Amino acid sequence: MLPWEKRPIEIANLFNPAFLSLLLQEGSLAYQAETQNGFPFELAPLLVTLSLHKETRDLIPKTISTKMHTWLMDHPELKINCAKRIINMNPYTLESVSFGLKTGMISIDENGRICSSGGSSNFSKLNWSAELEPAKCLQRAAFLGRWLAKTGDVTTIYIMWGIRP
Repeated sequence: MLPWEKRPIEIANLFNPAFLSLLLQEGSLAYQAETQNGFPFELAPLLVTLSLHKETRDLIPKTISTKMHTWLMDHPELKINCAKRIINMNPYTLESVSFGLKTGMISIDENGRICSSGGSSNFSKLNWSAELEPAKCLQRAAFLGRWLAKTGDVTTIYIMWGIRP
């Protein structure tokens, strides 16, 4: 990964560690609300990638009662290149975890799970219009956190997406 100052402006803006940390914060907070446990660290790349991928974001169901496996059977095209997108996003995801830890947006519990600070950061006070892409990404990250909590263990989730652990 290129140093921050050498990144193309588009990459620096799209994969801004503060914004990606906010996605993780929203997703982990929603996951915690469902399970009373921290968000599995291994799911961070999936959450960030799916939240940013417009085609996936647009097709994600409206309710968590929709079973992920059934939904993926109806939308197999979303699994195409998903592993490649996750691999490509992994350095940015790890950078966002580091940023989130440094700023207190997230923490890691004794089990290695991501825990949200509960919105105590200055970033949580952002108020984007619901029609803007950042707001849509945040809303989908929160939904994904809840949905992943209801779906199963990490290995099962990745296998559903056609990704072998």
